[in-house]
Amino acid sequence: MSLARYTGQSRKLRELAVEKLGAEKVACMSDEEVTSFVDGEYAIFWGDCTDGFAGHGPDEETIVLVRNDAFRELRESGAVVFVER
Repeated sequence: MSLARYTGQSRKLRELAVEKLGAEKVACMSDEEVTSFVDGEYAIFWGDCTDGFAGHGPDEETIVLVRNDAFRELRESGAVVFVER
């Protein structure tokens, strides 16, 4: 799954797809199809649970998903600030 590099992330994204689409449909979906579903439904951000800047391991990396409609509202309200690296 191109979106989720770690097994736990892939599993969680499939669980999300099952909640939305049902187990029978998701069972027939490839990893790329699950990724495409998530890409279409959510704004995707990467984060980590560490306080430092020395990098992180698989246990600290998270994928943050925000429903597209909710993210659009946040963006339009000015509550979201984008800072480039």
